[in-house]
Amino acid sequence: MKSVLFRPTGRFNELGQEIKDPVFLSNRHTSGKSIFLNGDAANGLDTRYNAAASGPENATGYQILIDTMTYIKQQESRQTYYELGSFGLKPSDFVPIAVGDGSWSSNILTRRVYQNAGDFEAGLIRQGSNNARVTNTDVSMDSVVLPTFIWENGVQYTLAEIEQALVASNWDIIASKHAARNKMYQLGIQAITFLGSKSGSMEGLLINTKTNVNTSFIAAPINGLNAAGFQTFVSGLISAYWTNTNSTVLPNRFVIPMTDYLGLMTLVPGTAGTFPVPMLTYLENAFKQLCGPEFKLIGNAYCDASNSNALRGVNKFTYALYRHEAEALRMDIPVDFTVTQPNSLDNFHFQDVAYSQLTGVGFYKPLETLLFQYNG
Repeated sequence: MKSVLFRPTGRFNELGQEIKDPVFLSNRHTSGKSIFLNGDAANGLDTRYNAAASGPENATGYQILIDTMTYIKQQESRQTYYELGSFGLKPSDFVPIAVGDGSWSSNILTRRVYQNAGDFEAGLIRQGSNNARVTNTDVSMDSVVLPTFIWENGVQYTLAEIEQALVASNWDIIASKHAARNKMYQLGIQAITFLGSKSGSMEGLLINTKTNVNTSFIAAPINGLNAAGFQTFVSGLISAYWTNTNSTVLPNRFVIPMTDYLGLMTLVPGTAGTFPVPMLTYLENAFKQLCGPEFKLIGNAYCDASNSNALRGVNKFTYALYRHEAEALRMDIPVDFTVTQPNSLDNFHFQDVAYSQLTGVGFYKPLETLLFQYNG
Protein backbone atom coordinates (compact mmCIF):
# COMPACT_ATOMS: atom_id res chain seq x y z
CA MET A 1 0.00 0.00 0.00
CA LYS A 2 1.32 3.40 -0.92
CA SER A 3 1.96 6.08 1.69
CA VAL A 4 0.72 9.61 1.16
CA LEU A 5 2.66 12.76 1.99
CA PHE A 6 0.66 15.99 1.96
CA ARG A 7 3.11 18.56 0.64
CA PRO A 8 2.55 22.26 1.55
CA THR A 9 1.98 24.48 -1.51
CA GLY A 10 2.05 27.94 0.05
CA ARG A 11 -1.49 28.64 -1.29
CA PHE A 12 -4.54 29.16 0.90
CA ASN A 13 -8.27 28.59 0.37
CA GLU A 14 -11.12 30.96 1.19
CA LEU A 15 -11.09 29.82 4.83
CA GLY A 16 -7.41 30.72 5.23
CA GLN A 17 -6.35 27.10 5.35
CA GLU A 18 -3.18 26.09 3.53
CA ILE A 19 -3.74 23.95 0.46
CA LYS A 20 -1.68 20.74 0.47
CA ASP A 21 -1.11 18.45 -2.49
CA PRO A 22 -1.09 14.69 -1.89
CA VAL A 23 2.14 12.96 -2.98
CA PHE A 24 1.96 9.17 -3.20
CA LEU A 25 5.18 7.44 -2.12
CA SER A 26 5.97 3.90 -3.13
CA ASN A 27 8.07 1.38 -1.24
CA ARG A 28 11.01 2.50 -3.34
CA HIS A 29 10.88 5.89 -1.61
CA THR A 30 10.19 4.63 1.88
CA SER A 31 12.24 1.40 1.89
CA GLY A 32 9.12 -0.41 2.95
CA LYS A 33 8.83 1.65 6.14
CA SER A 34 6.03 3.92 7.26
CA ILE A 35 6.69 7.63 7.09
CA PHE A 36 4.43 8.20 10.11
CA LEU A 37 5.22 7.89 13.79
CA ASN A 38 4.65 4.28 14.82
CA GLY A 39 3.14 3.69 11.40
CA ASP A 40 0.00 5.66 12.27
CA ALA A 41 -0.88 8.61 10.03
CA ALA A 42 -2.78 10.20 12.93
CA ASN A 43 0.54 10.68 14.75
CA GLY A 44 2.04 12.81 12.00
CA LEU A 45 5.25 12.45 10.03
CA ASP A 46 8.22 10.74 11.61
CA THR A 47 10.79 13.56 11.36
CA ARG A 48 13.32 12.11 13.80
CA TYR A 49 16.59 12.69 12.04
CA ASN A 50 18.78 11.15 14.75
CA ALA A 51 18.77 10.49 18.49
CA ALA A 52 19.19 14.18 19.28
CA ALA A 53 16.36 15.24 16.96
CA SER A 54 18.74 17.44 14.96
CA GLY A 55 17.54 19.45 12.01
CA PRO A 56 18.39 18.51 8.43
CA GLU A 57 21.54 20.68 8.39
CA ASN A 58 23.27 18.70 11.16
CA ALA A 59 21.50 15.35 11.18
CA THR A 60 23.84 12.41 11.71
CA GLY A 61 21.52 9.49 11.01
CA TYR A 62 20.42 7.88 7.78
CA GLN A 63 16.92 9.33 7.96
CA ILE A 64 16.98 12.95 6.78
CA LEU A 65 13.92 14.94 5.82
CA ILE A 66 13.76 15.68 2.08
CA ASP A 67 11.00 16.50 -0.36
CA THR A 68 10.33 15.61 -3.98
CA MET A 69 12.50 18.51 -5.19
CA THR A 70 15.57 17.37 -3.23
CA TYR A 71 18.47 15.93 -5.20
CA ILE A 72 21.08 13.94 -3.28
CA LYS A 73 24.58 14.47 -4.69
CA GLN A 74 27.05 11.60 -4.52
CA GLN A 75 29.84 14.04 -3.75
CA GLU A 76 30.73 14.11 -0.04
CA SER A 77 32.06 16.94 2.12
CA ARG A 78 34.37 15.61 4.82
CA GLN A 79 35.84 17.07 7.98
CA THR A 80 39.00 19.14 7.69
CA TYR A 81 41.93 18.62 10.05
CA TYR A 82 45.37 20.13 10.43
CA GLU A 83 47.38 17.75 8.27
CA LEU A 84 51.00 18.17 7.28
CA GLY A 85 50.13 16.71 3.88
CA SER A 86 47.95 19.73 3.15
CA PHE A 87 51.16 21.79 3.19
CA GLY A 88 53.21 19.35 1.14
CA LEU A 89 54.87 17.98 4.28
CA LYS A 90 54.88 14.77 6.30
CA PRO A 91 56.12 13.83 9.80
CA SER A 92 59.38 12.49 8.37
CA ASP A 93 60.19 15.99 7.07
CA PHE A 94 60.50 16.99 10.72
CA VAL A 95 61.77 13.79 12.37
CA PRO A 96 63.49 10.87 10.61
CA ILE A 97 61.17 7.84 10.77
CA ALA A 98 62.31 4.23 10.37
CA VAL A 99 59.50 1.91 9.21
CA GLY A 100 59.58 -1.89 9.40
CA ASP A 101 62.79 -2.25 11.44
CA GLY A 102 62.53 -4.45 14.56
CA SER A 103 58.96 -5.63 14.04
CA TRP A 104 57.22 -6.96 17.17
CA SER A 105 60.20 -6.33 19.45
CA SER A 106 59.36 -5.09 22.94
CA ASN A 107 62.15 -2.51 22.85
CA ILE A 108 64.45 -0.98 20.27
CA LEU A 109 68.07 -0.48 21.37
CA THR A 110 70.38 1.91 19.57
CA ARG A 111 74.09 1.86 20.43
CA ARG A 112 76.07 5.06 20.89
CA VAL A 113 79.82 4.83 20.36
CA TYR A 114 82.33 7.20 21.95
CA GLN A 115 85.94 7.71 20.99
CA ASN A 116 88.53 7.40 23.77
CA ALA A 117 91.66 8.33 21.86
CA GLY A 118 93.41 10.65 24.26
CA ASP A 119 95.68 13.45 23.12
CA PHE A 120 96.75 13.48 19.48
CA GLU A 121 100.17 14.96 20.23
CA ALA A 122 100.91 12.17 22.67
CA GLY A 123 101.37 10.01 19.59
CA LEU A 124 104.26 12.07 18.25
CA ILE A 125 107.55 10.18 18.51
CA ARG A 126 111.22 11.17 18.25
CA GLN A 127 113.50 8.95 16.25
CA GLY A 128 116.54 7.62 18.00
CA SER A 129 114.85 7.60 21.40
CA ASN A 130 113.43 4.67 23.27
CA ASN A 131 109.64 4.90 22.89
CA ALA A 132 108.76 2.34 25.48
CA ARG A 133 105.06 2.98 25.35
CA VAL A 134 102.80 3.31 22.31
CA THR A 135 99.66 5.43 22.68
CA ASN A 136 96.42 3.62 21.90
CA THR A 137 92.99 4.53 20.61
CA ASP A 138 89.98 2.94 22.25
CA VAL A 139 86.20 3.28 22.13
CA SER A 140 83.38 2.88 24.58
CA MET A 141 79.70 2.31 24.10
CA ASP A 142 76.37 2.94 25.76
CA SER A 143 72.84 2.55 24.46
CA VAL A 144 69.44 4.21 24.26
CA VAL A 145 66.44 1.91 24.65
CA LEU A 146 62.98 2.94 23.45
CA PRO A 147 59.94 0.84 24.39
CA THR A 148 57.54 -0.04 21.59
CA PHE A 149 53.78 0.24 21.81
CA ILE A 150 51.13 -1.69 19.91
CA TRP A 151 48.11 0.20 18.62
CA GLU A 152 44.89 -1.41 17.45
CA ASN A 153 41.46 -0.20 16.42
CA GLY A 154 38.48 -2.13 15.09
CA VAL A 155 35.71 -1.40 12.61
CA GLN A 156 32.35 -3.12 12.94
CA TYR A 157 29.30 -3.01 10.71
CA THR A 158 26.25 -5.08 9.97
CA LEU A 159 24.44 -6.13 6.84
CA ALA A 160 21.54 -3.92 7.90
CA GLU A 161 23.78 -0.85 8.13
CA ILE A 162 25.14 -1.48 4.66
CA GLU A 163 21.70 -1.85 3.12
CA GLN A 164 20.21 1.15 4.92
CA ALA A 165 23.12 3.37 3.93
CA LEU A 166 22.68 2.36 0.29
CA VAL A 167 18.94 2.97 0.41
CA ALA A 168 19.33 6.34 2.15
CA SER A 169 21.77 7.94 -0.25
CA ASN A 170 23.91 5.32 -1.92
CA TRP A 171 26.58 5.89 0.75
CA ASP A 172 29.43 3.40 1.17
CA ILE A 173 29.54 3.18 4.95
CA ILE A 174 32.31 0.56 4.95
CA ALA A 175 34.69 2.73 2.95
CA SER A 176 33.85 5.72 5.13
CA LYS A 177 34.56 3.84 8.36
CA HIS A 178 37.88 2.57 7.07
CA ALA A 179 38.84 6.02 5.81
CA ALA A 180 37.94 7.54 9.19
CA ARG A 181 40.11 5.02 11.03
CA ASN A 182 43.04 5.58 8.69
CA LYS A 183 42.70 9.32 9.18
CA MET A 184 42.66 8.87 12.97
CA TYR A 185 45.89 6.86 12.74
CA GLN A 186 47.62 9.44 10.59
CA LEU A 187 46.61 12.28 12.91
CA GLY A 188 47.69 10.24 15.95
CA ILE A 189 51.15 9.54 14.55
CA GLN A 190 51.42 13.18 13.60
CA ALA A 191 50.58 14.37 17.14
CA ILE A 192 52.95 11.90 18.85
CA THR A 193 55.80 12.94 16.53
CA PHE A 194 55.63 16.47 17.95
CA LEU A 195 53.95 16.23 21.35
CA GLY A 196 54.50 12.64 22.48
CA SER A 197 51.70 10.67 24.13
CA LYS A 198 49.23 12.01 26.69
CA SER A 199 50.56 9.60 29.33
CA GLY A 200 54.15 10.68 28.73
CA SER A 201 55.22 7.14 27.85
CA MET A 202 56.28 8.36 24.41
CA GLU A 203 58.15 11.63 23.92
CA GLY A 204 57.96 13.99 20.96
CA LEU A 205 60.10 16.60 19.29
CA LEU A 206 58.53 19.48 21.23
CA ILE A 207 57.74 17.77 24.56
CA ASN A 208 60.50 15.61 25.99
CA THR A 209 62.89 15.28 28.93
CA LYS A 210 66.10 14.88 26.90
CA THR A 211 66.77 18.21 25.20
CA ASN A 212 67.74 21.58 26.63
CA VAL A 213 65.08 24.31 26.74
CA ASN A 214 65.98 28.00 26.49
CA THR A 215 63.26 30.20 28.05
CA SER A 216 64.94 33.59 27.69
CA PHE A 217 66.20 34.08 24.13
CA ILE A 218 62.78 34.05 22.39
CA ALA A 219 60.15 35.76 24.53
CA ALA A 220 57.70 36.97 21.86
CA PRO A 221 56.75 36.23 18.23
CA ILE A 222 59.56 36.90 15.77
CA ASN A 223 57.21 38.71 13.38
CA GLY A 224 56.55 41.39 16.03
CA LEU A 225 60.17 42.30 16.76
CA ASN A 226 61.39 45.82 16.16
CA ALA A 227 64.58 46.55 14.20
CA ALA A 228 66.91 46.17 17.18
CA GLY A 229 65.15 43.04 18.45
CA PHE A 230 65.20 41.41 15.02
CA GLN A 231 68.92 42.11 14.64
CA THR A 232 69.60 40.56 18.06
CA PHE A 233 67.55 37.49 17.14
CA VAL A 234 69.32 36.91 13.81
CA SER A 235 72.78 37.34 15.29
CA GLY A 236 72.13 35.23 18.39
CA LEU A 237 69.97 32.25 17.31
CA ILE A 238 72.60 30.12 15.58
CA SER A 239 75.19 31.17 18.15
CA ALA A 240 72.96 29.78 20.92
CA TYR A 241 72.75 26.47 19.08
CA TRP A 242 76.50 26.41 18.45
CA THR A 243 77.10 26.81 22.17
CA ASN A 244 74.55 24.10 23.00
CA THR A 245 76.41 21.56 20.82
CA ASN A 246 79.79 22.42 22.40
CA SER A 247 80.87 24.06 19.14
CA THR A 248 80.52 20.96 16.97
CA VAL A 249 77.69 21.21 14.40
CA LEU A 250 75.16 23.62 12.94
CA PRO A 251 71.39 23.02 12.60
CA ASN A 252 69.42 22.30 9.44
CA ARG A 253 65.85 22.70 10.76
CA PHE A 254 64.07 25.56 12.51
CA VAL A 255 60.43 24.75 13.32
CA ILE A 256 58.34 27.62 14.66
CA PRO A 257 54.69 28.22 15.67
CA MET A 258 52.38 28.54 12.68
CA THR A 259 50.92 31.80 14.03
CA ASP A 260 54.41 33.31 14.00
CA TYR A 261 55.30 31.81 10.61
CA LEU A 262 52.21 33.31 8.94
CA GLY A 263 53.29 36.79 10.04
CA LEU A 264 56.81 36.60 8.63
CA MET A 265 55.82 38.02 5.26
CA THR A 266 55.93 41.49 6.79
CA LEU A 267 58.99 43.52 5.82
CA VAL A 268 62.19 43.37 7.83
CA PRO A 269 61.79 46.16 10.42
CA GLY A 270 63.82 49.29 9.68
CA THR A 271 64.24 48.57 5.94
CA ALA A 272 61.27 50.52 4.57
CA GLY A 273 62.45 52.87 1.82
CA THR A 274 65.84 51.18 1.44
CA PHE A 275 65.91 47.53 0.39
CA PRO A 276 62.80 45.98 1.96
CA VAL A 277 62.39 42.18 1.92
CA PRO A 278 59.97 39.96 3.89
CA MET A 279 61.29 38.70 7.21
CA LEU A 280 60.79 35.09 6.08
CA THR A 281 62.94 35.58 2.98
CA TYR A 282 65.65 37.30 4.98
CA LEU A 283 65.76 34.60 7.67
CA GLU A 284 65.83 31.70 5.19
CA ASN A 285 68.62 33.29 3.17
CA ALA A 286 70.63 34.25 6.24
CA PHE A 287 70.42 30.83 7.90
CA LYS A 288 71.16 28.98 4.66
CA GLN A 289 74.27 31.10 4.28
CA LEU A 290 75.35 30.10 7.79
CA CYS A 291 74.18 26.47 7.99
CA GLY A 292 74.08 25.23 4.40
CA PRO A 293 71.52 24.99 1.59
CA GLU A 294 69.58 22.14 3.25
CA PHE A 295 68.44 24.43 6.08
CA LYS A 296 64.64 24.76 6.31
CA LEU A 297 62.45 27.15 8.30
CA ILE A 298 59.01 25.56 8.71
CA GLY A 299 55.81 26.62 10.45
CA ASN A 300 53.99 24.02 12.55
CA ALA A 301 50.66 24.33 14.39
CA TYR A 302 51.76 21.97 17.19
CA CYS A 303 54.26 24.65 18.25
CA ASP A 304 51.43 27.04 19.11
CA ALA A 305 50.49 27.34 22.76
CA SER A 306 46.77 26.90 22.16
CA ASN A 307 47.24 23.57 20.39
CA SER A 308 49.84 22.13 22.75
CA ASN A 309 47.63 23.18 25.65
CA ALA A 310 44.48 21.64 24.16
CA LEU A 311 46.22 18.36 23.31
CA ARG A 312 48.74 17.96 26.14
CA GLY A 313 48.05 20.67 28.71
CA VAL A 314 51.27 22.58 27.89
CA ASN A 315 50.44 26.23 27.33
CA LYS A 316 53.74 27.28 25.71
CA PHE A 317 54.93 28.53 22.35
CA THR A 318 57.80 26.26 21.30
CA TYR A 319 60.56 26.74 18.71
CA ALA A 320 62.78 23.79 17.76
CA LEU A 321 66.26 24.28 16.30
CA TYR A 322 67.95 20.97 15.49
CA ARG A 323 69.70 18.65 13.07
CA HIS A 324 67.41 16.45 11.00
CA GLU A 325 69.56 13.31 10.99
CA ALA A 326 68.74 9.73 12.00
CA GLU A 327 71.88 9.57 14.15
CA ALA A 328 70.66 12.57 16.15
CA LEU A 329 66.96 11.75 16.59
CA ARG A 330 64.57 9.18 15.19
CA MET A 331 61.09 7.74 15.54
CA ASP A 332 60.47 4.05 14.82
CA ILE A 333 57.37 2.40 13.38
CA PRO A 334 58.36 -1.30 13.44
CA VAL A 335 54.95 -2.38 12.13
CA ASP A 336 53.23 -0.03 9.73
CA PHE A 337 49.46 0.46 9.56
CA THR A 338 47.96 -2.93 8.65
CA VAL A 339 44.32 -4.08 8.37
CA THR A 340 43.16 -7.66 8.92
CA GLN A 341 40.76 -9.43 6.58
CA PRO A 342 37.09 -8.65 7.44
CA ASN A 343 35.47 -11.61 9.16
CA SER A 344 32.01 -12.70 10.27
CA LEU A 345 30.67 -15.55 12.38
CA ASP A 346 27.10 -15.22 11.16
CA ASN A 347 27.42 -13.34 7.84
CA PHE A 348 25.42 -10.49 9.36
CA HIS A 349 27.92 -8.87 11.75
CA PHE A 350 31.33 -8.04 10.24
CA GLN A 351 34.52 -6.70 11.78
CA ASP A 352 38.21 -6.15 11.12
CA VAL A 353 41.11 -4.71 13.08
CA ALA A 354 43.86 -2.30 12.09
CA TYR A 355 47.12 -2.44 14.01
CA SER A 356 50.55 -0.86 14.17
CA GLN A 357 53.62 -0.72 16.39
CA LEU A 358 55.45 2.49 17.19
CA THR A 359 57.82 4.33 19.50
CA GLY A 360 58.14 7.93 20.52
CA VAL A 361 61.00 10.13 19.33
CA GLY A 362 64.41 8.95 20.52
CA PHE A 363 67.16 11.53 21.04
CA TYR A 364 70.54 9.92 20.43
CA LYS A 365 72.42 13.23 20.34
CA PRO A 366 70.21 15.41 22.56
CA LEU A 367 72.58 18.38 22.42
CA GLU A 368 71.87 18.66 18.70
CA THR A 369 68.28 19.68 19.47
CA LEU A 370 67.62 22.98 21.23
CA LEU A 371 64.12 24.15 22.17
CA PHE A 372 63.03 27.73 22.87
CA GLN A 373 59.84 28.36 24.83
CA TYR A 374 57.75 31.13 26.29
CA ASN A 375 54.37 31.03 27.99
CA GLY A 376 51.17 31.35 25.98
